Amino acid sequence: MAENKFEVGHCPSCGAERADVVAEHKEEYRSRDFDAVTYYQVLECRGCGAHYFKSNSSNSEDYHYYCDDETGSETREHIETVNYWPPAAKRKPPEWADEIRFEDRVLGSLFDDVYTALSNNLAVLAAIGMRTVFDRASELLKIDPPRHFRTN
Repeated sequence: MAENKFEVGHCPSCGAERADVVAEHKEEYRSRDFDAVTYYQVLECRGCGAHYFKSNSSNSEDYHYYCDDETGSETREHIETVNYWPPAAKRKPPEWADEIRFEDRVLGSLFDDVYTALSNNLAVLAAIGMRTVFDRASELLKIDPPRHFRTN
């Protein structure tokens, strides 16, 4: 039996770092002045079995220099850009988030949208979404909408 190719990943479902490569594709571009390569992979989490996508790209224009400690010489290293889809959660929802979904489907959906925005580095959308969550929660608690925070 052939062993699956192993890859380091980050499962968006359980956070496990080990995955098997289910499918992969390599795309290269070469010209006289510029080279680029991107590896696309479909990964299967070894923890929970979820499938997700990873891309790893680099090109001849993105690099940085550092001093090699062993040789003492300046060395050039290409910068790799790694992306996952769906992206790994930046912040896990609290344990009580499921209870919100059971109490009110709309509020639960809004709450999920806020965490999706956070995971995708969309801070402004997350802030707008949080304000909408606050408005919906206030509505469910039957708080008068025109009432201000300063009002006792």
